[in-house]
Amino acid sequence: MSNENNIKILKDYKEQGFLFHGSRNKLEIIKPSQADSEDKDKFDVDYAVFASQFIEAAIFFACSPDNYLLHLCSYNNHLDFVWSLDGDKKVITAEIPLMLKDCMYSKYNIGYVHVLSLSTFLEHDSSWQYKSKKAVIPLDAIKVSFSDIERFNCNIKWT
Repeated sequence: MSNENNIKILKDYKEQGFLFHGSRNKLEIIKPSQADSEDKDKFDVDYAVFASQFIEAAIFFACSPDNYLLHLCSYNNHLDFVWSLDGDKKVITAEIPLMLKDCMYSKYNIGYVHVLSLSTFLEHDSSWQYKSKKAVIPLDAIKVSFSDIERFNCNIKWT
């Protein structure tokens, strides 16, 4: 489903220094919500809007399987994804259960990458994630599929 024009638009936004937020749905306003993290990092466990300068992270979250898609894939386990950032290379690695591979590449697995201004966000120490305590109005929303992640600097490990 890769749309070359959408990829170009996203890359142009990245070059201009915008942040990105992924969601299954196109949003007019992104409101803070409670986030959770297994490592209980104080920054990650907060009531906020989270965004990243990494488009691939936003694509991942835009296309993370919801309960309906997981049901279609007959995946009944708790879904955990592991993220890591190689700071030197600025490469994100996502570890995803192998049995979800077909599901992730399904034509039904689409979402939106929302383009956001940096003005209300605070940078996290790991420098891949930002947060805002205030609602954020996207400047644009670009439709993506999971396969679009391959057009950016992301390693996928099927576990």
